[in-house]
Amino acid sequence: MFKTLTLLLTGVACLTIVTRSYAQADLPPLADQADSTPVAGAWLTDETEALNQATQQGKLILVDFSADWCPWCVKINDEVLLRNRFKEFAADNLILLRLDYPVPETRRSPEAVALYNQYHIQGFPTLLLINAKAIEISRQVGYSKESVILQWLRTNVSGGVAADSAASDQIASPRRQVDQMQAIMTALAYYDWQTLESYFIDGQTNYFGHRNASIAYIVNDIQNDSRQFGRQNWTIYWNTFRHENDGNMAYDSVNAYVMIEEPTVRIHRALERLTIGYAWDPNAVHGIIIHSITLKVLR
Repeated sequence: MFKTLTLLLTGVACLTIVTRSYAQADLPPLADQADSTPVAGAWLTDETEALNQATQQGKLILVDFSADWCPWCVKINDEVLLRNRFKEFAADNLILLRLDYPVPETRRSPEAVALYNQYHIQGFPTLLLINAKAIEISRQVGYSKESVILQWLRTNVSGGVAADSAASDQIASPRRQVDQMQAIMTALAYYDWQTLESYFIDGQTNYFGHRNASIAYIVNDIQNDSRQFGRQNWTIYWNTFRHENDGNMAYDSVNAYVMIEEPTVRIHRALERLTIGYAWDPNAVHGIIIHSITLKVLR
């Protein structure tokens, strides 16, 4: 079995969503082009103002942690945030807050830096849903296409109220479980080791058969794999998603057909089942701590 899931953010990845437990087919097709039509809720730059508006209007806040030097930030802005379907949804349901992180870092505002640290942001772009009390509801890390972002928003927003507002409900909610799995698999597919390492505790992870792996080992392994492998294409079969509880542990698994290019050598292809074992921890960055990541080759 070759490692298909532990690479550094240096290549190009494609994550294909095949089916989902809640109907992606109901989403409208992608708009052909972005436009500049103004919406009811323009992007704010002040958190206090955003929180006040969220309280007054009974809405959630979508925070865009972005940077003009980040190509994926430009891509998600052009292909998602500037399009009519996102704008229409946001106007009805969201308060929009954009935080910019230019270089050099001395140009960054103290508020932006404080929020970056407060929410443990690991990379750009990151879209964060928070409520009027500044409590995180859900996050989307890295680039995703318009239909995926809209599905994520519709899953977590209902009439301006969080679908999973209570921390104790986050793991119990099937929607939260699938969103959580997608966030992890997106990080895997896009080689985003900075996001992945925030899910681990040093020396407490069964990492593809390596027991009690340190974070340094995991990062080094990802970096080594990134030098060997290139572009990868994942097809995720969400209709195979399963969630199981075993005492204090939970296990989420899903099938994925993975193709990875090994430059000048060959293309690896396999149907695999990825299983992630984790425990709920309200003090963790993402609300969970991953204790195991395993793969089983199906064919």
